[in-house]
Amino acid sequence: MTTKFMFILLRGIKLFSNYFRYNLLSLFALSALFLILHTSFGLGSGMASFAGSAANFDKIRVYLTNNEALTVKSVQDVLDGLPEKAETKYYAPADAKEFIKAGAGSLSGVDKLPNELFPQFIELIVKPEYAELEQLDTLSSNIAKISGVQQVSYGQEWAQQLSRGKNAVITMLTIVSVLFGIVGIVLIYHIVSITLYRYKKEVHVYSLVGGTNFFVTMPFVVVAVCTSLVCSCVSLIAYLAFRAALLVSIEEALGLNLSIGLQYVGIFILAALLASMLAGMVSAANFLRTARSDA
Repeated sequence: MTTKFMFILLRGIKLFSNYFRYNLLSLFALSALFLILHTSFGLGSGMASFAGSAANFDKIRVYLTNNEALTVKSVQDVLDGLPEKAETKYYAPADAKEFIKAGAGSLSGVDKLPNELFPQFIELIVKPEYAELEQLDTLSSNIAKISGVQQVSYGQEWAQQLSRGKNAVITMLTIVSVLFGIVGIVLIYHIVSITLYRYKKEVHVYSLVGGTNFFVTMPFVVVAVCTSLVCSCVSLIAYLAFRAALLVSIEEALGLNLSIGLQYVGIFILAALLASMLAGMVSAANFLRTARSDA
């Protein structure tokens, strides 16, 4: 059994080496396809991560019905007792005016407005583990029920738009990955078919002397696996070089992280090997069926 396995493996590697010398263009095309997939994943995951982190707001403004000391104290006491609370700070109308002035920058006219026009509020800073959009929605709803609270705001519309943008990027990334995966499987299928055609006489001889389907086809499945493995490694090295040469400057400019991570590398290589095995077996089975029907 071991001898047969070694023969099949060595035969497949020899077939691949012969194919490698005469069909560099196909290998280059598959490597380029994988490189585009890595780049798409890096850009997509970086944008999704950025949108997801931007959608996590850690500050909630709790506007009060009045600025009476009793109301302020009762609301702040409730907020201080929340498990989500990291810090609270009360802004009286004068403080709220200064807060808006600091955010407005050079905007004129704020100084001339009376303090009474600025609503008092308590700023609640939540702990990082509670900064998800769904958690903020639930927390805001609960705070709105507190006596003395007029309105609760944390930038809901902006957060929801960013969350929808993140979901759209993830959906698009999934579609692109599936499409590139299908194209990769088709390429490997044709690579194995071309290799089989080059050695069709040898395959026919093996069949005539009683070679089983497994014995005849597995060397060509090894060709598919070797092709996938080599192109995967080449494309990953190319992506690292491409990122170091160009994408790092984009990351620094936009504040994105476009690294693909070891988890992605492991999943990609495993998926590529499994897909290549499937494509190789289907291609070899179709070739044998066609060859026997022609005979």
